[in-house]
Amino acid sequence: MSERVLKDCRIYHGGYDLSGRESEIVLAYGAEIRDRTAGATTARQKLAGLTAAEVSGGGYWDPQVNDAALFEGLALDAQVLTVVPASGAPGSLAYTMRAADGEYSPSGAVGDLIGYDFAAYGIGALVRGVVMESATLDASGAGTPRELPAVPEGKALHAALHVLGVEGTGAPGVTVTIESSAANTWDGSETVRVEFDAALAPGAQWAALPGPVTDTWWRVSWTVTGTEPGIRVVVVLGIK
Repeated sequence: MSERVLKDCRIYHGGYDLSGRESEIVLAYGAEIRDRTAGATTARQKLAGLTAAEVSGGGYWDPQVNDAALFEGLALDAQVLTVVPASGAPGSLAYTMRAADGEYSPSGAVGDLIGYDFAAYGIGALVRGVVMESATLDASGAGTPRELPAVPEGKALHAALHVLGVEGTGAPGVTVTIESSAANTWDGSETVRVEFDAALAPGAQWAALPGPVTDTWWRVSWTVTGTEPGIRVVVVLGIK
């Protein structure tokens, strides 16, 4: 059985975790269908055109959890937005994209919980991928390797990094890299494919690695700085 009840899902918006306040989430993905009917035909001919993605939904307003993210994100381009229709554990299916927040409407009646609606519109591709890491990092290290398809010519490996919390003293931060291997060998022969900028505060970054890449094994590694650090990160990889 493939049916699932939608519960315990995750929504990451830039450097914010909006999970736990949403009561509804809609991921809409489609393509413009164009007419290409020529004269010598007896039936309409159609052709898929540009694609478009939108994430919308609503939930319960919280000034500390979701108001700042959605208010500050209005009209900003290239926000990194990730929806995980599961617990968000490593290995989970994830949908990620860069987006522009276009709508945010908190509202409520006297005596009711304050609610809100929001909508964000994709900039570029909607990527179906996998959660590679979801953890609070306190030391440098590397995650579990995962096998993904090779990246063919004309497509790219897309990587989304959400830094959701930075704690510690002495300039705590993290530098995250994406590495690949042809045979799941991590003895120094692996290749660094993406290196994100050092993150010293909550935020998000996006990277795209054009194909072809024949390696099929991937992992996330990180270098953590600071004293008694606690850096909460989510990393998603997908091919589009």
